[in-house]
Amino acid sequence: MTLTSDLEANEKAIWDAFEKKNVAGFESALIDDAVEVEPEGMFDKKGSVEVVTQMVNAGPFKATMSDFKTVTLDADAKVVTYTVKSAMKGFPAAGQRHSTVWVNRGGKWMAAYHQGTTVMKGAM
Repeated sequence: MTLTSDLEANEKAIWDAFEKKNVAGFESALIDDAVEVEPEGMFDKKGSVEVVTQMVNAGPFKATMSDFKTVTLDADAKVVTYTVKSAMKGFPAAGQRHSTVWVNRGGKWMAAYHQGTTVMKGAM
């Protein structure tokens, strides 16, 4: 999986990797000390890879992403937020909101922190 400075495209590439069961591609997008926070818990890089492996092996996976917004923190750090919906078994019907902190490490943009939050009924 090739990552670029187009961080929205990078997010889409990661979800495409999930659909194609490309766990190694997902893993290559994370810095070594990456952190992920999900409703199920908090994970380091190894834990994130394990969760993704279970997710993609659970059955067909297809997601729709929308409402992308990017906030620049500085020249080497940006936050991308968006909404995800999926008919995948166990995925919340209302969808999830996701945010990823991307960092530029030696000219390569990589994911340092990710959070997924279930959309609550009636929430903004």
